[in-house]
Amino acid sequence: MKKPFPFHVVLFIIYPIIALYVNNINEITLLETLRSYLVSIVIASILFGVLYLFLRDYIRSALLTTWLMILFFSYGHVLTYIKQWEMGELILGRHRFLLPIWLSLFVIGAFWIARTKRHSERLNQFFNGTGSLLLLFSIYSIAIFYWGDSNSQNGIQLPSSASPESVSYEECTVSTPDIYYIILDGYGRNDILRDLYDFDNSKLTSFLLDKGFYIAENSYSNYSQTLLSLSSSLNMSYINYLTDELGRQSLNRDALGELVTDSQVLAFLKDYDYQFVTFETGAKATEIRRSDYYLSPESDEDWGQVNERQLLVNKFEGILIDSTLLILFLDHDFLIPDFVKEAIFGSDNLREIVSSSEYQKHRERIEYTFTRLPDFASRDGKFFFFAHVIAPHPPFVFDASGAPLEPVAPFSFRDGTLSQEQERDYIRGYRDQLEYINTLLIDTIESILAQSTEAPIIIVQGDHGPGSQLKWTSIEDTNLLERMGILNAIHLPGGPDILYPDISPVNTFRSVFNCYFDTDFELLTEKHYISLYDSPYDFLDITKELP
Repeated sequence: MKKPFPFHVVLFIIYPIIALYVNNINEITLLETLRSYLVSIVIASILFGVLYLFLRDYIRSALLTTWLMILFFSYGHVLTYIKQWEMGELILGRHRFLLPIWLSLFVIGAFWIARTKRHSERLNQFFNGTGSLLLLFSIYSIAIFYWGDSNSQNGIQLPSSASPESVSYEECTVSTPDIYYIILDGYGRNDILRDLYDFDNSKLTSFLLDKGFYIAENSYSNYSQTLLSLSSSLNMSYINYLTDELGRQSLNRDALGELVTDSQVLAFLKDYDYQFVTFETGAKATEIRRSDYYLSPESDEDWGQVNERQLLVNKFEGILIDSTLLILFLDHDFLIPDFVKEAIFGSDNLREIVSSSEYQKHRERIEYTFTRLPDFASRDGKFFFFAHVIAPHPPFVFDASGAPLEPVAPFSFRDGTLSQEQERDYIRGYRDQLEYINTLLIDTIESILAQSTEAPIIIVQGDHGPGSQLKWTSIEDTNLLERMGILNAIHLPGGPDILYPDISPVNTFRSVFNCYFDTDFELLTEKHYISLYDSPYDFLDITKELP
């Protein structure tokens, strides 16, 4: 009987890459993954050829190659997972614990495959079948994502959100001032910063109060993830209807991006002849490029360009490297002699080679946004500014003084257990970055108020709170207060006392528009929902669990 061809060698090379793409499908393009496939297949082919020279058996050579690929591609995933495990002060997610286990698995598996012919054909069939199922599952996920994406473009409609409101707004000014909507990603509420992060935020709070801001001291986000939160606040509506439109297990976040870029807030202000000023964020879903002024440091001739090193790897390849055995050499690059690294890579810091340019771009975007926000304050016309600053949210790229931090992981916007930060490292990095963001924010607001010919509306909000105790696989183990409590500071010039301590983002523009545009949007009941990363539309109402 003819032996089945061992195509599992290719399957177990393609599957880890395509599965990683599925997990990052909202941030990564297919084009960014192509080089990973090519390099992996070439290396595996060479490995297979070398093993065949020794074993003279293509089935066993293929089995051993597949076994090595499984160990290679799974190492970083397992390391990241067990970093959550601690025994007192002992952190189990260390190379010194995992590497000996992996070496033992390699030796046992290699010895068994090399010495055993009797079961090789059966094992070959098993790997062929398993690899095929895994790959088909990933391809199915991609198909569902893109099918849902094309469906959503035609099917998603926000419900009408205007209805009579009993609260009187007769005392509000009827002018149409500039509106600044500044989203500081992951900015937590003062009491949470004090209790969990040992951070005294009174300097910023005192400044904001002195400038006439109202600070909602008991404000929570309506949703626990950025795109969910912004889709809700910019459309002045809860978006739970997306569960029926897309499905509880859908990973399609492109629909949320559409709700951000084509929101009801923008449509409303367009009718009042507002011009829109938006910024590059680094997250494509929140970059509203179809605006009157889309500002980016790379296209601004008056802004110093990023001094970029030509990266050897792109963003996806950096994430892939961290999920494989190669993370060992990034975390312990002393294993490779400096002269070898200098000769091959032009630097003796491998982590810097992988991530330095993306980190620097992110620093540039943050500082550029704060610097450019006041530039339109004295211009004629009415402007709406949407500035999504991905900070103090990870990655942590600044210390407390604003000095750049060296990369400790491939660049990524991952948070909570999806990030590579231990809880204590997260708290330290978050706290330091927060201090510098506060400095930038104070300077920016000072400039806006000083240069404005008419007092503007300024809304400074967190889209959600920080994530040092965010468990993406378990709502029960997540600190809900930390994740949902947000900074919510609003400057309403000439307006009466219409705000309240627990106002949430969904009611922000309802209140503003009622006050300044004589509308009658109903203030919605404050509700708060959390969902896991892999099932963003499977909402759990936690309103009653928040104090």
